[in-house]
Amino acid sequence: MSMLMRKYKKEILWVTIILVVGPFVVWGGYRSANRPDPDLESALAPVAVVEGASIPAAEFREALNQELQQRKRFGQEAEFTDLLADGSAQRVMEAMVSRRLLATEAENSPYSFDKAYLVEQLKEQFKNDAGQFDAEQFNEWVKLIDERSGQSWNQIYEEVANQMRYQLVITEAAASARVSEKELKTQFEDAHTKLDLKYVAIAPPIEPTEEDIRAQYDADPSVYDIPAKRKADFVALSVRPPAPAVAAEIIQKARAGEDFAELAKAHSEGVDAVEGGDMGWMVKTPQTPAFQEPLFALKPGEVSDVVEGPAGQYFIYKAEEDREGSSLPGVRDVKARRIVLSPKLSPEENAALTAKAEALLAAARESGDLAAAAAEAGLQVQTTDLFGPDSVAIAQVPQEDVFRFRTGVSELGQGVFSNVIPGQANLYVAKVVELTPPEPQPFEAVKDQVREDAIEAVRRSPEYIEKCRALAEEIKGSVSVLAEIPETHPELNAEVVDLDGFNQQDYMSLGGLAVNPRQLYSMAADKAPGDVFGPIQDFMGQTYLVQFVAKHPPTDADWEEKWPQERDQLRDRALSMAQNQRLSDYLQYLRDTHQWGLVEETFQNIFQPYQDETETPAEEAAAPEAEGAGDAAGAAAAAAPAPGGGDAPAESGASQP
Repeated sequence: MSMLMRKYKKEILWVTIILVVGPFVVWGGYRSANRPDPDLESALAPVAVVEGASIPAAEFREALNQELQQRKRFGQEAEFTDLLADGSAQRVMEAMVSRRLLATEAENSPYSFDKAYLVEQLKEQFKNDAGQFDAEQFNEWVKLIDERSGQSWNQIYEEVANQMRYQLVITEAAASARVSEKELKTQFEDAHTKLDLKYVAIAPPIEPTEEDIRAQYDADPSVYDIPAKRKADFVALSVRPPAPAVAAEIIQKARAGEDFAELAKAHSEGVDAVEGGDMGWMVKTPQTPAFQEPLFALKPGEVSDVVEGPAGQYFIYKAEEDREGSSLPGVRDVKARRIVLSPKLSPEENAALTAKAEALLAAARESGDLAAAAAEAGLQVQTTDLFGPDSVAIAQVPQEDVFRFRTGVSELGQGVFSNVIPGQANLYVAKVVELTPPEPQPFEAVKDQVREDAIEAVRRSPEYIEKCRALAEEIKGSVSVLAEIPETHPELNAEVVDLDGFNQQDYMSLGGLAVNPRQLYSMAADKAPGDVFGPIQDFMGQTYLVQFVAKHPPTDADWEEKWPQERDQLRDRALSMAQNQRLSDYLQYLRDTHQWGLVEETFQNIFQPYQDETETPAEEAAAPEAEGAGDAAGAAAAAAPAPGGGDAPAESGASQP
């Protein structure tokens, strides 16, 4: 059955939406990150009323939880009150209202579909990699629904019809979007224009007093301890999927002469796929990762075998040109392309591995013997070297898992088992077998480090950042070029840095300047040579003034070679943006012209703090995304289907296309 579930995960998702999402929302099956489960009455309490129909508080809570989870994936910790303060809660509510109004528009639309058409829509989900209908998979899925769910086929057909109506309403709303050739050429010109700039950091010197430095240390002397070190026995269960079968096909086609760039555009999952996997000129250094080394063994025109990379990725390289000594004397540079493949284990496979790791952990804790539990499970115990919380490498642990492994055992005492540690390469069950306790450091021994920490604390303070901004504004009004600043403000020790060839699409062209390249380009694009502008702040809060030097539009060669290649991509991207804007305008129109409103008391209660905030969010019942094309799940969540009724689709012959 697990193989069956893996094959049909997309299809089962449709039925899961129909069978689960609706009743789960209605009966309050959510767990908030900020509070315990509400009772049934508060879960069902309307937080908003849209055209007479209520949105339950539980549904809104879960949508907020999904927003928190999204932020957490990017390292941002937040609570419900933060979402209210920054306007995210209101945005989430507007998205929910928009989906309800879209669903209402879909229900009132004149579109109707016969059963045969709806069955064909279901069959669209059962195509193989070649785009051909797989009758065997479809028939097995029909049997799965009949035998396991007892679900009403009439209801399934109606939900599919609702999804079709929903999508058609969205399509109609966005249909008027247009993009002119002039707009596309402007975007191409911006994308390939290079700017020459100068910049200077505005950072008044920070000189902490002896009292400031001592206070920094006294606030928490343990920060400066020599950290504890641990050695651990562990068992690793690989979560790396095998290289996909398509990799061999790609290599065969590439070696037979097919355009590698086109193969990359079609198959690669790397960020450079749209550029045909272009890696530019690569030079081998002592820091070159092991998974890139096979690239430098290739001669021009050669294609590599599949190369295993970090985080479950696989790489295929092609060397296009080489040259000697362009970067470092005697070192061969390679101009290369790559294809990145990122296969994933199915949810069922991940669940089985997690269950195996949890069972191993339970057995090891019960017996106290990791080696015996591992042997019983047919697994092998490995041992690390001594490592601390700042170790960048741990013996026997893959580099991509060092951080998570280190974090998973960093607070454990000797003889204590970890929880299951989820890494990118493996799941780990570990036991600390040796512990060297932390060693306190006296103030004088770490005074220099404490001084740097005190300076950094001031540098990141809102008061200092505002001081830098105000000084930058003052300097901007008193100088004609940045070169004057070292003379007029010698206390800044300011260095004017040249930034030649800056391009908004290329982070590397920023030369280490940690700013948003599109934002910098938009500020500089309309400036005249010599203009000083800013202040701007980088991602760390550092303040800069910038001077415009020169603009270099795309060359005739760029227009001749790149414009034909990029025109369709630019059109697709620009049209998608225009369609999204049309849809956004339409949703705003619906909200302005239909009756809806918040139930203020329920809304405010959701953000009232609870003393017991121990619950963790459920991550598995993901709310539909806000206001986007293809949001078919929104309509499906509106009703829970009743069992029984309706005929299953007729079985399809194996030879059916």
